[in-house]
Amino acid sequence: MFAHFLGSPSWRATSNMQKLAICFVMLTITVEIAFGTHDMIFYGITLSDSFEVLGQGTLTECIQPLLTGICGAVVQSVLAARALKVTDKRWVKIVSMTLFSAITLLELLGAVTLTYFEVWYHRGVYDKVIPGGMTFDISLKLWMWCAAAADIIVTGTYVILVHKKRKGQSDAARNVLTLVVQGAIQSASYTLIFALATAVLTQATDPNNIMYYDIPYAFWLPLAPLYGISLFSTLSIGQRVADRVRDSRAVMLEGSQAFQDKSKILSVEDGLNYTGSRISHGSAERGSSV
Repeated sequence: MFAHFLGSPSWRATSNMQKLAICFVMLTITVEIAFGTHDMIFYGITLSDSFEVLGQGTLTECIQPLLTGICGAVVQSVLAARALKVTDKRWVKIVSMTLFSAITLLELLGAVTLTYFEVWYHRGVYDKVIPGGMTFDISLKLWMWCAAAADIIVTGTYVILVHKKRKGQSDAARNVLTLVVQGAIQSASYTLIFALATAVLTQATDPNNIMYYDIPYAFWLPLAPLYGISLFSTLSIGQRVADRVRDSRAVMLEGSQAFQDKSKILSVEDGLNYTGSRISHGSAERGSSV
């Protein structure tokens, strides 16, 4: 998908700052996938059946929350900046960015503190508590709920601002803006669904249950690649909408041409039928006069 995006007009229309962010996100996702592959190999070939060994996991597994949190914050920041370009109202930009920044900082705080606990778990220490009452359970919940909230804020702001642009527009322009809104919602759903699933499962599962540490991990693990998909999908909305409009126009032109061709054929057939009827009518009149 990244290679396809590099060859698209959307990449050429992207600012240098956004290109730098995209390259950083791709690097983070690549490292994240490499670490995930290492974890699967470790759990797949390890000969130990000790709960302590399996529970401590790998060091790369401990760093993954930090990488995913940073990746999500960068992607959401790029999309937030893009969404606020739709409006010229200064107060809307200030309020939206203030709210988004607060949520993103809390999201990063959750990812960082969760990484802290993961590292101590890897070293066999399970009773660490950060001053202020921050625990592994609270860190995971804070991270996932804020990640979901950030997706909702960015997408909701973008959808509302684009929807306001529909007023006073022509039918064609409103249809195009509707496609843009649909694309934005679809792009946000990639990460929103998994973040919400992790948050809900974390909230519903007892921390004393051993599955508490496995179920959420399975849902937030794919978040980094999904952030990449969401980023590329959102940045290429304009190109996808343009292609869709172009295809619709092509279909309409083909239909119009087919209608014109059919009208011509019917006109010729009507002319032939009319000529034939005149000939038959003339022959009948000559026959009766004879």
